[in-house]
This record gives sequence, structure tokens and C-alpha cells, in this order.
Amino acid sequence: MEAAPPPARRLGFLRSARAFWHLHIALMLPLGFCMGVPWFWVIHIPVRFSHLGMESSSLVGIALVSVSTVSFFWAPALDRLPLPWLTSRLGRRRSWMFITTVASMAGILILGVIDPSAGLWTVLLLGFPVVFASSCLSAVVNAYRIEILEEDRYGAGDAVTGLATGLGPMAAGLIAAASDNGYDGAIVYVAVSALLLVGIVIALLGPEPACVDEPDTAARERRLSDKAARLGGAAAAWFCRVFVAPLTEFFIRPGWPAVLAFILLYKLGLGSTELLGNDKPALHFVSLAGAILGGMVIYSRGPLPGLLVAGSMLLLSNSALLAFHLASLEPVWSGLALLTRAFGDGFGAVALAAYMMCLCRPSYTATQFALFSSVIVLFQFYPGPLSLFVEPMGGLREGLFLSGTLGCLLSLLLLRVLWKRQQEEETGP
Repeated sequence: MEAAPPPARRLGFLRSARAFWHLHIALMLPLGFCMGVPWFWVIHIPVRFSHLGMESSSLVGIALVSVSTVSFFWAPALDRLPLPWLTSRLGRRRSWMFITTVASMAGILILGVIDPSAGLWTVLLLGFPVVFASSCLSAVVNAYRIEILEEDRYGAGDAVTGLATGLGPMAAGLIAAASDNGYDGAIVYVAVSALLLVGIVIALLGPEPACVDEPDTAARERRLSDKAARLGGAAAAWFCRVFVAPLTEFFIRPGWPAVLAFILLYKLGLGSTELLGNDKPALHFVSLAGAILGGMVIYSRGPLPGLLVAGSMLLLSNSALLAFHLASLEPVWSGLALLTRAFGDGFGAVALAAYMMCLCRPSYTATQFALFSSVIVLFQFYPGPLSLFVEPMGGLREGLFLSGTLGCLLSLLLLRVLWKRQQEEETGP
């Protein structure tokens, strides 16, 4: 049976602000910060090794970032495999949080010892550990917050995590800017890796999420491993139980294509805010305000109403931006529509994340959230559908507005279907 978002609640505006008043929400600040710190170096590896040439530096960046788009392949290990000694003392999530944080610190230090005159393959080989460790750390933190937070606080937790994730690269950048040697100073890498010590503290002293027994999940794993054992022996049975079962569980749910299509179309509606000029501080603050309000609405009404509100807002702002741009109207009107779009981006991103968190099985949270996130990142990283609108519309901005409008419209139609299915499950026998 497909996991459905929690039923809607009814709280007043002021009472909905309680979504952020919880100790577990406060934990999202340091955890989000730890998620953001390593990605500063991943993004700036091509900058440091620009001597390789523009084409080679871009290849380094694309190759390393591409690793993160397939994190769901190794995320099952974070869900199913215990760590010797650590898991028995810290628990499933905190043990993996500890080891992935330590690995991320080590990866950053490795970047610090790479000779800037190293060749392309050396940079790729030594840059891989920080990308891999960062992807694992992100998957563990996402699983941890899904399991430690109450479902009605998913939106608030994502809003706080998103804010803190942005602060991580900012802190790393300030340390690099304060250094006389910039990216080449070894002390910079030591100082930045030390920022992750807060993750070590939480892994050692923070609460461990409660384990949830799912009899149907265990029975399905046994059937799958027994079938694999007959075909390939004990090794095949182990592989299917650990790596195959977490991924296939989503794809046997009724209506999974509609869920996946909705996530992709809704993300297309959100689009790439950087291409819209979201590097302006005012738009960042407006987007943050939208994320905060989104967390409050999800706490008081549920994720599906939040998706409806944000999707309607994005549909209006995308279509208005397209019309204003084609008609060459006054910039003030485009500015107002852009502010609405930025607010809807923050609101919608939180609502979509809360919806995806609700879809994850307790036994497979790291794998399934990584699957949803990887599909979205892959969709943005290789924007094939967006290219269908760029050339016919005569430019990137026009194509972005058109694809965003169509993505919002189609996702809202699918949202009606998903909402009706949830109501049937709630009222069914």
C-alpha cells in the first residue's frame, strides 16, 4: 500500500508557528550546515585547478557533481548495513552520520594536499572521495531528519535545513577569502574541515531515531531473497535484500508513475531560480520567507494543501513573467511577478520536500529520498525537456517561463489525482 501524506490539520496562523518550536527542528541547523560545507569545495574544484584549461576544468566539475546524481545506488548500504562496533553503541543513523562526517573531513583534507599542478586524472581521482563522502553524508542526514521529525514538521525541518545548507558554503568561502593563500592554503582546508566537528558532536550526543518494525517489509525481503537464493546462491540473496529491496519497494506501489511524474513536473515548475536572477539578496529573503510560511502551512494543513497553494502561485507568476517578457512591459511589473515567483519557489520547494519525505518507508528512508532527489537533480543537470522550449521561444528565459508554466499546470492536474487517492485511502476500509 502506498504511503500517503498525513491528513490535514486545522490550526490558526499563530499556532502554526509552533512548527519551528521544537528541539529536533533546532538540530536541523547544524546538520544542514554540515551538509553544505563539503559542497563548497566540490563546486570550486574547477576554480582551484583552472590551470587545466576551461574545458578540462569544466569536465572535472561535471564528472564530480555527476557522482552525486546516482547516490541512490549506494544509499541502501546506509539503510541496511550495520557498522562494526559503532552501530551497537550509537544506533543505525548516528553511526553512519559519524563515519560519513569523518570521511567528509578527510576528503576536504585530501583536497588540501593536491598539488595545483596535478593532472586531470589526479584531480578526478583525489576529488572523488570528498564527493562520495558528501553524498553519503547528505543521504544520512536526510534519513535522520525524516525519522527524527514528526510528519507535520517536515516542512519546517526542510526550511531550516535549507537555510543552514546555504550557510555552510558561505562559512567555507569566508575562511578561504580570509586566507592570504586563498584556495591553496593548507590551513584553509584544516579550518573548513573543522567546521564539520559539529556533526561529530550530534552523532555522538544527539538522539537516535526509534526503529520501526514493518512486518510487510520484512516479509517482502524474505520472498525476494529466497527467490534470488534459488537463482544465484547466498551472495545474490544478500545483494537483493540489501540493495534491490529498498529500490524496488517504491516501484511496486500502485500509482508510482503518477507520483514520480508529479515530482518531476512540480520541480520543472520551480525551475532554476538562478537563471531568473535569484542571485539578488532581495529575492533570497523573499524565497526564505516563502519557505518559512510553507513550513507553517504544512504544519497546520498538510503537504498537499501546501503544494496546491505554492503550485497555484508559481503558475500565475510563471505565466505573468512569460506574458510580460513577450510584451516588453515595464520592469516594475516583471519585478513584482519575479518576487511572487521567488516566494513561490521557497514555499514550493519546502512543500515538495515534505511530500517526498512522507513517501519514504521507515526502513528505506535514505534510499528512497536519495532516489527522489537524484531523479530531480538528474533532471536539472541534464535539462533535456527544457531544451524543447528554448529554441522555439527564441531564448533561455522565454523557454524557462514556458516550461515552468506547463510544469505547474500539469503538476496541479496530477495533484488532484493524488489528493483524491489519499482521501480514498483515508476513508477506505
